Amino acid sequence: MIVRNRLIALLARIVEFALLSSGLAIFLSQTPSFGQAFCLISTQSCLVFLLFLFVVIVANIIDLRRGIKGIAAGMYMRLALPVFAFCMLGSLLYFIFGLPTDPSLDAVLFHSLMFGVPILEWMCFEEKGTVRYYTAFSSLCYPIIYLLFIYIRPYIFPESIFSNGTAYPYWFFAPDSALTWLYIFLFLLFSYLLVLLYVWINSALSLYKQRFASLPSGRIR
Repeated sequence: MIVRNRLIALLARIVEFALLSSGLAIFLSQTPSFGQAFCLISTQSCLVFLLFLFVVIVANIIDLRRGIKGIAAGMYMRLALPVFAFCMLGSLLYFIFGLPTDPSLDAVLFHSLMFGVPILEWMCFEEKGTVRYYTAFSSLCYPIIYLLFIYIRPYIFPESIFSNGTAYPYWFFAPDSALTWLYIFLFLLFSYLLVLLYVWINSALSLYKQRFASLPSGRIR
């Protein structure tokens, strides 16, 4: 479940970086302000993912000194895997809640890339089985900080209204509903379960690789 060619990995990662950075640039160019776009989980996760991808591209280039054949340098998965999950979270939040209020082509394109590119990077070029299940719990630090950010922000920028008609990037965070605390709980729970799912899949793929490599044919090793 991992490409064993450093040159293919490098070229694919350059394409990933170009596609996602272009999609982000087009999306940001059509938003009312960078401040509002930055409040979206998809935008924040994309910026972090692009930073990780840029670093790993540089490492991949350096790693070519060891030859083309072999596993390319990868990301530190204890940090990267939650970022992959939050990229997925941002995309899902858009397609479920944001699409009705912002069905523009640039937004659909950007969030589609946010859905697919991290999965491609994870499945094809990153080592599996190196992330423990407690990572799902520690990764809750980001959703909690995010909630603090979006609830403090309206006091600083009270006139900044999103396309959903509220001062919050997602309408269910608006504190004018009796269900707001339930929505917050469900958001944190879903964030936790999504990262947990990614960790489980990551571990399952590693176990599959080990079992497959132990076959008499030895096709992997």
